[in-house]
Amino acid sequence: EFLYYVSEDTLFRTSTATTVTPTVGWTRMEGVDASIDGNIFSLASTRGPYTEKNHLFIGTANGKVYRLKDPQVTAATSAPVDITPTGMSPGSVVSDISVNPRNQDTVMVVAANYNINSIFWTGNATSSSPTWQVVEGNLTLPSVRSCEVVAKTTGVEYYVGTTSGLFSTATINNSSTVWSREVGGPMSTAIVNSLAYRWQDNTLVVGTHGNGMFAAYIGNAVTLPTGVNTPIRND
Repeated sequence: EFLYYVSEDTLFRTSTATTVTPTVGWTRMEGVDASIDGNIFSLASTRGPYTEKNHLFIGTANGKVYRLKDPQVTAATSAPVDITPTGMSPGSVVSDISVNPRNQDTVMVVAANYNINSIFWTGNATSSSPTWQVVEGNLTLPSVRSCEVVAKTTGVEYYVGTTSGLFSTATINNSSTVWSREVGGPMSTAIVNSLAYRWQDNTLVVGTHGNGMFAAYIGNAVTLPTGVNTPIRND
């Protein structure tokens, strides 16, 4: 029932998604637009069962990343915490954020501009001062548009969509991280603008600019509780 809606630097929340109207049922999160720098460009929420320790992560078009604790319940005046990675260039567009569905401390953030640090990773995103790694490694040339953290029973995989295709790695290692191209016909060198990930069955959907849309079943999905009564699996 919870949805978040963005208009420039303003965030709205509803807890009645099935009955909300354009004028009734939305709450303006005043503490967000009063605190953040730049218009909101990306959002990512914690997966799995909801508790008061869950978070909403917010990225802006001015190269800032914020964390809002207990986003479903917190007061509208609550201010998010600035957790912008060290090394993020001012004015970078934070084009996407992804959270590990099993562990909200693992977060990946990507910035879409050229000739800047573009892929950031942290393993302690909910700490008072997260420690970030710049992990673009061998991906120094393309612009990075999208990202996903995929949890598997055999480990974690990381995916980034770039202006020269989709890349992945299973090992984060600071600037020595090695990304490998995911080959898929006309997707192989396409501009990958968006990634959508369903963690219940590890289905990944890839949206490109001009070359269509692709889907893959990655497999080895983890089992997590969900608030959805009949989650779709292996569809």
